[in-house]
Amino acid sequence: MNQQLEKICEEFIENRDIIKDEFHWQNSLIYPACAYIFLAYKQVPNAEMLQLCRAILKEYAGWFSYFRGNGELIFTSFLATSNDPGAKMEMSSMAYEALKEFFSSSSSLPLAAMILSDYVSEDKFETIAYEADHIYRRLKEGHFWITGEEDVCFAVLLALYVHDRKSGFLYDEMVEEIDFSFDQLKRDFRFHGNAMQSLSHVLYMCDGSPEQKLNNVNDLYDELEDAGLKYGKDYEMVALGILANLGIEKKQIVLDLLEIDDFLKDQEGYGFFGFSRRTRLLHSVMICAAYYMNETTQLTSAFILAVLLEIRAQQAAAAAAAA
Repeated sequence: MNQQLEKICEEFIENRDIIKDEFHWQNSLIYPACAYIFLAYKQVPNAEMLQLCRAILKEYAGWFSYFRGNGELIFTSFLATSNDPGAKMEMSSMAYEALKEFFSSSSSLPLAAMILSDYVSEDKFETIAYEADHIYRRLKEGHFWITGEEDVCFAVLLALYVHDRKSGFLYDEMVEEIDFSFDQLKRDFRFHGNAMQSLSHVLYMCDGSPEQKLNNVNDLYDELEDAGLKYGKDYEMVALGILANLGIEKKQIVLDLLEIDDFLKDQEGYGFFGFSRRTRLLHSVMICAAYYMNETTQLTSAFILAVLLEIRAQQAAAAAAAA
């Protein structure tokens, strides 16, 4: 493993441990997700700053706010990556109000608001919210039963992507490409319709033709399987789809993931009673993405969203098994 990749692996574990030491009794899946947020934004968590941001969050959001509850530590981490967390929270609150004009309140809407506040100024919030609503409605027309609250975040990301490339943009072409990708993915990865719809949204924001982007996903998945790395087919596929379309040689990605996976095996929390191999491999993909994604873009936010959706899916599965 080269020194830079090893350094990022070590930072991931250090980030996780700093956050875990400061906030006890959280779901174990949350700590690595927060650690990745700091990696993605090229920041190091600071105990004092984390507590300050938690206080800021509580000041703006009451007990029953969707900014609190299961997502509180996630949003605290987002705030802690900002140079001015107070201003970041204020902007996120304003973005949230703009989105509520078009979308029902849900556990996904605060994340959409934080994403929105990252990329545009306050005077653009209503415009992006309007465009996100238009995109969401178009998506729901084609896939009524599987388009849900998580797709609001993707609609916001797509609206931001469109906003950056407004010249010559056609909504029909976007929906046509997303539908084409979804149909192909649904065929290749059956019984995972919701995750494949999310992946089709993300692939639209990647460079290349629809066919090439799909081939990249399938090729990397197959390469992993050939290397003995059994990757999951749920929302972690969204993260893999982004990694597959960063323009990196697939064999190099697999070599990196093998080395990262070996590193994680020896870390606390990844032993016999720790995370499953499937989850460990997702964490390997997270670290690998942080290694290759040099700047924060809508794809960075999409990657974080994919990780959070996978956590929610695993929590739901665990709750169903315990019932």
